[in-house]
Amino acid sequence: MRAPDSQETANWYVIYTKPAQEDLVAKYLQIAKFDVLNPAVRKRRFYKGRLRMIVEKLFPCYVFAKFDPERDYRLIKYTRGVRYVIGSRSGTPYTVDKSIIDSILSRMKDGFIDLSAKELKPGDRLIITDGPMSGFEGVFLCERPKDRVLILLREISCRLEIEKQSVSLAAR
Repeated sequence: MRAPDSQETANWYVIYTKPAQEDLVAKYLQIAKFDVLNPAVRKRRFYKGRLRMIVEKLFPCYVFAKFDPERDYRLIKYTRGVRYVIGSRSGTPYTVDKSIIDSILSRMKDGFIDLSAKELKPGDRLIITDGPMSGFEGVFLCERPKDRVLILLREISCRLEIEKQSVSLAAR
């Protein structure tokens, strides 16, 4: 077992797990009294012809844990389901900035990450901030089935149907 946390030396680190072992690793680390973050999201998907709510890991094969590497590294590294701690080739783990952890925690609602962005309404002006059409301005027309959106691009006067996940949109 490990000694009580020394807050001065404990930082957040990323642990790479074996496939589909995130929950198991998180459980073992929580039993050992580590702070663990294993974010998941709920999504609606069609499964066997019906719309169902499924749970997916936000970061498959990754778990965040707060520990002191000098004291706890071997315990973490040899926990069942762990492949390795993300770090340099010499074995020094990379720390995760606390602002990233706080950002993830701030989006958690009922134990799940809330990925819903500001809902766009038809006629809202927007800028595509990521993806191949980055920087283009447009007008949101409507949302389509299968996670697609229809946007009227002003610069090139065309209608564009794109997948929501392939770009990042910002309301203007």
